Amino acid sequence: MESYSEKVMEHFRDPHNVGEIPDASGIGKVGNPVCVVGGTIVLCNSSRKSVEDITEGTRVLGHDGRFHKVKTVFKRQYKGNLYKIFIKKIGCITITPEHHILAVRYYKSKNKNKSFPDWYMASELRRGDKILFPIPKEKGCVTYPYTLKKWNDYYSAVVDRIEQLEYDGEVYNLEVEDARSYVTGCATLHNCGDIMNLYIKVENDIIVDAKFKTFGCLPKEMEVVLSGGGWAPIAGLREGDSVVNAEGDSAKVLEVFARDYEGSIIEIVPFVSPYNFFSVTPEHPILCVKRSSLNKVRKASFRCDWLRVVDKKELEEKKPDYIYARDIEKGDYLVFTVTRDIKDNPKFTKDMMRLMGYYLAEGYVVSSGNTIAFALNKNENKVAEDLKSLILKVLDKNPRERIRKNVREIYVCSKKSADFFKQFLGSLAKHKALSKEIMILPFDKQKELIKTYLIGDGNFYRRRQQDSFTYRVSTVSPLLAIQIQEILARGGIFAALKKIYKSSHVIEGRRIKPSYAYLISFKLERKHNFVHKCNNYFLIPVRELKRKPFKGYIYNISVNSGSNSYLVKGFAVHNCGAAIATSSMVTDLVKGKTVEDALKISNRAVAEALGGLPPIKMHCSLLAEQALRSAIDDYLKKSGKKK
Repeated sequence: MESYSEKVMEHFRDPHNVGEIPDASGIGKVGNPVCVVGGTIVLCNSSRKSVEDITEGTRVLGHDGRFHKVKTVFKRQYKGNLYKIFIKKIGCITITPEHHILAVRYYKSKNKNKSFPDWYMASELRRGDKILFPIPKEKGCVTYPYTLKKWNDYYSAVVDRIEQLEYDGEVYNLEVEDARSYVTGCATLHNCGDIMNLYIKVENDIIVDAKFKTFGCLPKEMEVVLSGGGWAPIAGLREGDSVVNAEGDSAKVLEVFARDYEGSIIEIVPFVSPYNFFSVTPEHPILCVKRSSLNKVRKASFRCDWLRVVDKKELEEKKPDYIYARDIEKGDYLVFTVTRDIKDNPKFTKDMMRLMGYYLAEGYVVSSGNTIAFALNKNENKVAEDLKSLILKVLDKNPRERIRKNVREIYVCSKKSADFFKQFLGSLAKHKALSKEIMILPFDKQKELIKTYLIGDGNFYRRRQQDSFTYRVSTVSPLLAIQIQEILARGGIFAALKKIYKSSHVIEGRRIKPSYAYLISFKLERKHNFVHKCNNYFLIPVRELKRKPFKGYIYNISVNSGSNSYLVKGFAVHNCGAAIATSSMVTDLVKGKTVEDALKISNRAVAEALGGLPPIKMHCSLLAEQALRSAIDDYLKKSGKKK
């Protein structure tokens, strides 16, 4: 994160007072107070008004082409940079840098298919981008005072130039029902962004407790790493679920947040394992090493558009930091964290683990759960002898054997053994998975399972004589594939996952339906190190970043670990940005103060207590101030001290 003080980072990594107070005296709910200057014209259902003349209840035009009521009018003092955006044949709008504007990015002709409507911060716009205006959908509504060109389902106008200027004065914003947007004379604006709830407990006119929570950033299908192994969609998590944080430790989910969102999301695709791609909102912080932050880098070649790392030691010793998704570039390194939970269990001996590996590859339960069997090729004599030896040694049973056509079947009639394998490994190919007890065993035991699993279902190859071997194994169980990747990572080996389509085919006269399989591949030695192992994590370069439009619910979670982080498909993310630090600080500042003194806490005081904030993030301190004032106002109304 850009130019944050140590105090900000302290509250960012280890925020204070996260959560809510069940019997709160007052609750403040606020959104991101991005702003425009006075005199900005807003399109209403019967007229055009300056933003300073808008009142609660006024119906304004939203980005959806319909009119919506204004819930709140924000007014504040602002000192800092503004962007003055000039739109061809229309005029200009003056706005704070972080305010979102509905626009479509300008690309050269060959990239026109990348263009789609999105919300861009004023600071992100550039000359040639198209500002979008909704086509009104209600009869009798106000018309635009100028001629606009049609672009798909919108009207559009082109950005001519952008200027920055210093400003010291009043600025305004509107909170609009449903649409959370409004149309001005020169742009369609959104007032969403950081959202916060702040809770206070007041006794004898003194604030004795204060807590806060912020809201979230991932689509519902994005999967979070569980401490027992495997992933789960973030929307399906519940309070008390155990996940893995950025340090590789287990953490309990305290709460799951959700909110409606319309804007863009960024899909981040890692270079080595595309199956581990994930999507977040542009403001979501991701643990990362910026390639440009390294001292020893150079352009690799005309074929490669990222910088080549010259000093690998410098990269591996570089401390990762949380970077907003919108600031990540192709080639930057994501942090893939390995869980540190280890617990041995004497019943899982190395021989037992070897037998379990064969079961994952070739085993199944038959005869109504009374028999465990293994199917091999009839010519796999060496594997058959090893398997029979393990069965006798581990299960204390003499295995039986039969050959049918090309299949050699080795089996044991033992309900106890069958139940044991089903309990810890599952049954049926699609549902095989490792139990938590196996996932947290020491790696020297887990690798025995991997070895025999590879013997049964895997292969190895090398493209050229001078290349090192690549080991591969496939499964139709997505959970098992993820767990194998996690186990290998615990052993210092990063494995790539790939989802592949298997068309209908025939085996031994049986037609197999088309399905998906999951290919796991890895190397024990690498000539080209795209992946770097660093202590308890790997650095994985970004292959591709895709910005996409999104409309729907997004989610976030709070956890009971100091880092307030969690893993999305293995990669470390934080659950908030600068808003966390300012919220954490304001709840510290307000405790023990009278209500009257608490009202004197300004956003400047919050920022100063944190050692300062970058100018573009000063609005986060204002968010904290407004949440506090809103909570106090709610308390005064509830207690009858304010009508």
